Amino acid sequence: MRISNVFAALLATALSVFPGPAAAAVDKQVFAHFMLGDISTSAWDTAITNASAAGISGFALNVNAGYPSPLNAIHDAYAAAERSSTPFSMFISFDFCCGDFSADTITSWLQELQDSTAQAKVDGRTFVSTFEGSSAVGVWDTVRANVGSLYVVPSFTYTGGVDAIGANLDSLDGAFNWEVWPQSTGNMTTDGDKMYQDVLQPAGKTYMMGVSPWMYANIEGTSYSKNWIRSSDTLWFDRWEQVVDLQPDLVEIITWNDFGESHYIGGLGDGTVPDEMSAYVDNCNHEAWQQPLAYYIAAYKAGTRDVPVPDKAVGAVFWYRTTPKDVCSDGGTSCGYESGIAAAECTEDNVYVLTTLNEPGTVSVKIGGQGEEFQVAKGAQLVKMPFNGRTGAVEVSVGGKSGKGPRDITNDCPLCGYVNFNPVVGKTS
Repeated sequence: MRISNVFAALLATALSVFPGPAAAAVDKQVFAHFMLGDISTSAWDTAITNASAAGISGFALNVNAGYPSPLNAIHDAYAAAERSSTPFSMFISFDFCCGDFSADTITSWLQELQDSTAQAKVDGRTFVSTFEGSSAVGVWDTVRANVGSLYVVPSFTYTGGVDAIGANLDSLDGAFNWEVWPQSTGNMTTDGDKMYQDVLQPAGKTYMMGVSPWMYANIEGTSYSKNWIRSSDTLWFDRWEQVVDLQPDLVEIITWNDFGESHYIGGLGDGTVPDEMSAYVDNCNHEAWQQPLAYYIAAYKAGTRDVPVPDKAVGAVFWYRTTPKDVCSDGGTSCGYESGIAAAECTEDNVYVLTTLNEPGTVSVKIGGQGEEFQVAKGAQLVKMPFNGRTGAVEVSVGGKSGKGPRDITNDCPLCGYVNFNPVVGKTS
């Protein structure tokens, strides 16, 4: 993402002198990005039940311009939300990465969906987002004129970024920032988030902040390829801490089921894992990453960490790779987007444990029966324990709850012939 610091600063200054419209009455909500596909009725019901239990308000349905018969899949999603026993919403995230949507298409879809009880609303208006689409920003004025009550919060992150948002504020109601991973080594900061807020807030516009647990892809396809890892070891903890501090208007989790980039927090049955991704996705379940969400979402909405940890969130979630990072070839993976930095520079050989407790406690972490104990505070805390040559089962216990990792740590090269930088995730119960 290329962001102009000068442009952002000048625009913020100008808007402070000539303020935009009053900020909309936005209730804090947390959504999860959902890659639309061939999802069964039972899988929809399970995904919605799990997401709702974690405190997620709804799914952002990623619809690609080339997706066959998208309305059928969209209707299935909305129908599942409508029959949910707990309130749950849906909205379309138009994916402009590989093609455009006409104003007529967008209008007809939204007119068909806007009266559904499952349609997400912000400020009482039909909510819609995008992945990219800055070159087609003019479509939203036409759609708004036809649909009427519309709330448009797109992501132009890689096609102009905050500059493109600032230049088109009159056509938009806010912006979503997709750049939620460190560029290469190091931890994620909120510098990019603050640039968006500096442009949006003086104009009374909404900022939707992105949160993601991981980024790793190793795809060699005929139509596209990508092979990189972004520094993600502590990202799930870091980013939620930043959400509580920064207090954005809305939050979107990236993602529920994008398996190809390893940042899925839903089950492996909540979508289809293509063959080109199976080598690093199969048997790497991430559902346990949902466990601390009920606490963090409550803290975000309350504006303070001093909230009770819900019973469902009390305990620990833990993640790790199943081999050391240098056990064999890295598969040509780079640290950062085509950076030339070796993948091993992006990650450490640790078991990471995130505790969410209502009182201080002691967490035990073991690999192959050997390990350490850590004192942890009330609320959320992250601890890490190095592999230090240990192999075997990963076991974690805290506050009378315990959990065993989905897979053992070994010194054997994976069957694919290279290190799998996609972690496995476990939890205590």
